[in-house]
Amino acid sequence: ILHCSQGTFQAEKETEPVVYGLTHPLNTWDPIWAQVSHFKHVLTRVWSIRGFENKFYVLFKGPGWAPGKPRLGYVEDVPDAKYPLPRYDSSLPMWATSYVFIHFALSSTFAAFVGYKLQTLSS
Repeated sequence: ILHCSQGTFQAEKETEPVVYGLTHPLNTWDPIWAQVSHFKHVLTRVWSIRGFENKFYVLFKGPGWAPGKPRLGYVEDVPDAKYPLPRYDSSLPMWATSYVFIHFALSSTFAAFVGYKLQTLSS
């Protein structure tokens, strides 16, 4: 619906595979950064562009807008999506994996112990 109302709709092509995701991957598992990173990108663009009117347009026109371009920018400026999209793979060192496992085991044992004691006290 939003694509139709903003004029950015394009039907799928049978010859091109559909690529899901962001054009600039986050490369993090942090959910807070996933929400804030877009604001940082927009505010960086606002700070770097000249003129108050242009700063206002960065906030309220399309993400591809720049001075001298149409409201949504040019289609040629959209980055190409590569298929298959490389997956973000983050591996922890062995000491961190061990720490998480031991912490989980101790926390689970403590929670079970407290639950057992509360059950025996109430009866």
